[in-house]
Amino acid sequence: MSDVSWDDVRLEFPVAAETVYLDAAAVGPMPNFLRDAAIRAFTERQRPWSDAGVKIRARAQAAFGRFLGVDPGAVVFLANTTDGINAAANALDWQAGDEVVVHDRDFPSNLIPWLRLQGRGVQVRAARSEDGVLTESAIEHELSKRTRLMAVSHVFYQSGFRIDLAALGQRLHRDDILLAVDGIQALGLLQPDLTHVDFYSGAIYKGLCGPFGLGVFYVDPSVADRLTPDRVGYGSLNNPAMPWDGDMPYRAGSQRFQAASVNYPALHAAADMLEYLEAIGFERVTERILELAGRALARLAELEGIRVVTPRDRRSRLGIAAFQVSGLEAEAVAAALSARGVRVAARDGNLRASFHIYNNDDDIDRLVQAVHAVAREERG
Repeated sequence: MSDVSWDDVRLEFPVAAETVYLDAAAVGPMPNFLRDAAIRAFTERQRPWSDAGVKIRARAQAAFGRFLGVDPGAVVFLANTTDGINAAANALDWQAGDEVVVHDRDFPSNLIPWLRLQGRGVQVRAARSEDGVLTESAIEHELSKRTRLMAVSHVFYQSGFRIDLAALGQRLHRDDILLAVDGIQALGLLQPDLTHVDFYSGAIYKGLCGPFGLGVFYVDPSVADRLTPDRVGYGSLNNPAMPWDGDMPYRAGSQRFQAASVNYPALHAAADMLEYLEAIGFERVTERILELAGRALARLAELEGIRVVTPRDRRSRLGIAAFQVSGLEAEAVAAALSARGVRVAARDGNLRASFHIYNNDDDIDRLVQAVHAVAREERG
């Protein structure tokens, strides 16, 4: 499939024929073959004695291992991204006076679990972003000898800024500071470099266009064995079948967080989508998304009264093109665009158009034309 045309890819996504859908950063639309994956999963479930569940979990772990560039055995399946963030936040042996650094404009699910640690004497410091961009100097300003962990999103949901995980992780690890990453806005769109990442959480309903109810959680093996999961079950134990004798050792590595069964139909969808993207070529997928978002940013920047928020540098963005229309509220513009058949999101004062492999240049044309028309009409 490495030579598949983007027109053929577009045909797999019914939404592409119905509207200009530029909101994969909220919810990725399901392609036809993932609908079929759900049917296959429920058909398997009609035979409870089948080992299909074991096989699909192993297949999904292998697919995520290849995408994330990690040992499949370090991949755990939870309910969503937030579950992974909470698992990381609650598994460490925090001491009063420890500090966590967060991004002040991050998504609430990557703030609240860390802020809750204040009840255990942990101090939370916020690195201040500049127009949605988190700079090296802003991070350095908040780090101290008491900093134990920094939590960031790989791609920030409102501005589209993509942080360099390798550089950040290297910097933090020099001072033995852990790095926890909310990867949901990049998962499926860009292979992350997790060499210097300690925790990575994501879910499959955005870039992987799957159903709700399945998250992926990775813990670096060098960290995992010193963690105590806050939620445990038979899957957490090294030998769940042994008679209880007061000693219940956890499984090695991150598998101690796999407390019980998971959403097996969603595992089918995740494995199918990852293998589909892999067949196209992960790098080719990323390049396509970068090209589309880049063209949209360039075209929008040419319009009078439009202020582009997302960085234009390819190294600092991915699939989001965030912008503002001078003098107009983002929510009102988003509603007006939707009435014209162009679906974007309003986030934190920005309009957010987000791209995926089913989008094309015609979608960009319609976005730009609609933004121009709405801005002109609203201003009278």
